[in-house]
This record gives sequence, structure tokens and C-alpha cells, in this order.
Amino acid sequence: MSTIHPKLNWRQFQIDRAKKRKRRLLIWWLIGAISSIAVFAVLSLISPFAHETPIPASIPSPIQQRTILPMNNSSIPQVIANKPNIDLLQEGIHNTIEHASTSRNGLASMTNRIDDTSVHLGVKKMKVIDGIEYELNQACCKGLIAAIGSAIESIPVIEKKKMFAYPAYIPWTSERFISDEFSNYRALNSIEIQTSIPISDDSKLKIDFVPAFAHHRFQLQYFDSYADKKYLPGSIVGYTRNVDSIMPVYGDTVYGMTSRTLRKNGIIQEMTLPIRFSSRVYEGHKIYTDAFIHSGILMRVSADGLWSDSGEIYSIENSDRIGFQMNGGINVGYQIDSFTLQVGYQFVWQTNVMKNMRSIYHYPSIGIQLEL
Repeated sequence: MSTIHPKLNWRQFQIDRAKKRKRRLLIWWLIGAISSIAVFAVLSLISPFAHETPIPASIPSPIQQRTILPMNNSSIPQVIANKPNIDLLQEGIHNTIEHASTSRNGLASMTNRIDDTSVHLGVKKMKVIDGIEYELNQACCKGLIAAIGSAIESIPVIEKKKMFAYPAYIPWTSERFISDEFSNYRALNSIEIQTSIPISDDSKLKIDFVPAFAHHRFQLQYFDSYADKKYLPGSIVGYTRNVDSIMPVYGDTVYGMTSRTLRKNGIIQEMTLPIRFSSRVYEGHKIYTDAFIHSGILMRVSADGLWSDSGEIYSIENSDRIGFQMNGGINVGYQIDSFTLQVGYQFVWQTNVMKNMRSIYHYPSIGIQLEL
């Protein structure tokens, strides 16, 4: 039975086309997910609500709650002190400071507006209420202002912990499968998406929960060459010359060398749920360096592709889906306005490895850190 040409093998053509369609859908899904995260981050950064300063806790105004000033009753006539309808600070302080004026006796005074009722803060000033002058104790007003200032300073400022998204591009990874004389591992462009949820933000040690999704791409390069023979009845194995003509020589078996070259792309999709411990090694004006360690659960979502074992090609099977992963490395960040450009390098160790798969590999990454 003769071998069908690949372009005429309709069944294989349909299988290849389905794989290409699945790959295109996966790429579009990843692009859509990354675009959605980027758009959400940009909108959260340019939104007017994102730049609002937190409003401190409101202090009851003098209109809502009147403040009783300690008065020096010795300087106030008894008739005025016992009068219930007189309030020294009637409706509240509007904090309107007028120009300093000079009294008739030459003493400088500062006038505060208290609901259109002027209170002179001087060395010795008098105020007329119902035709009676009395001296306002300057120390009382100073005590009120100091009390309001201390109340404002005592309000605790609660700083909200920040969440970050970190889409990263992985240009290269070390070999994740063991190569032999027949096969080579070639790393392809890959991506990784992380979300940082703070747990503890200490000045020396920062603890975060960092769920991540990685899409690693690779290629199997298989080369093989060996002596072989084929049985082909009626095949032409050579030519001979007969006087003035050339005659073909037919044979049944053809001896020669068979060469085989195969390049097949594969993917490994993994999701991790680790706890990250990081510490700031260096911090400048806009540049910083962090050292980190991740440790947590690893879930291998899918694995597709081919690999070889002693010259035999086999399909990769996603066995041992759940395991443990630990990785550590270093990140160098450069802050640019509302986002941070990061370049890092890390080493990874996994427990749930597949057949002929390495448990340790390493790779660089280039990404952008966005605040959520």
C-alpha cells in the first residue's frame, strides 16, 4: 500500500487544522485576558475617584455641638455670668482672620469672625454685650484652638493596602525536558500573570498571597538518521547502457539511509497559589531591588506536545496534576509615574514532574507592575 501524500491525507489535515484552531482560540483568549487586566488597571489609574484624598473623620462643628469655654468669672459681671441666653461663641468659628487693627490705646489686636460678632484677642480688650463690658480671657481661646488641633492630629490615618497585577513576558526558559542524542529542547515565547494580595507589609519583610498563571511554550526538535531498506516491487534501482540506448534496471529492494526531522510545538499551562516572602535589598529614588521566595501549591492545568525517549517519540501526558512548587529570585524595578517596569530572574523547583521532565528550571522575565 503506497503512502498518501500529506497534502492528500484528509484525515490528518483535519486533525492539524483543529489543533491550529484550538491554538488560535487560546492565543486570543490570553490576549483578551491581558487586555482586560490592562484596561482595568488604566481605568483605575485615570479615574477621578482613584486620586481622591481620603476625607478625615468629621469633627462636630460648633453649630452642631457648642463648645463651652472656661471663663474667668472674676472678670465677668455676675449679671452676665448668670444670664442663660448669652453664648460667648454663639454659632461657631468660621476661621476668618481679618486684618490686625490698632485700638485706641495703641495695643495691636487680632479679630476672629464669630457669626458677625467680633472677638478681639489682645492684651486687654473689652467686648460690649447688652451694654456691659467684660474682659475675654485670651488663654481660653488659645486652649480651644489647641484642643481642636490636637483632636485633628489624633485622628488615625488608615492606609489601604495596595493590590498589584504583574503581567510578564518570558523570552526564554532553561530545558524543562531531558534531551538526548535524538532530541533538542527549544524554549519559545511565554507569558505569566500574577496578582499580589498583601498580607503583611512590614518595613523589612513583606508577605503577600500571589496567585499566578503561566503559559510556557516549547518546541521538540527531533533528528534521526539510520540505514534502511525498502521493498518496492518494480522500482527502478539504476540504469544500464545497451549499445545506443539506456535501459532501466528494476529491483524489488532499495537500500539506503533514512533521515527523519521533526519540529513540534508544545505548551505547559500551570497555576500556582503561593505565599511570597520578599525583602527590599536596595531602594533609590526610582530604582529598587527585591529578593523573594515563593512557596505554595502547583496545579498543572494542561500539557500538550511530543517528546522522545531513546529515539522513540511519544505524546506528553499530564500526569500528577497537583503538587508543590518553590521558587526564588530577584526583581529590579524602575518606577515610571503610575506603573513600575520590572526585570527579574528566578529559579523554580517542582515536585509533580512528568516523564523525562526536569524538576528544576530557571528563566528571566520582563513585566509591568500595575496597581489595582
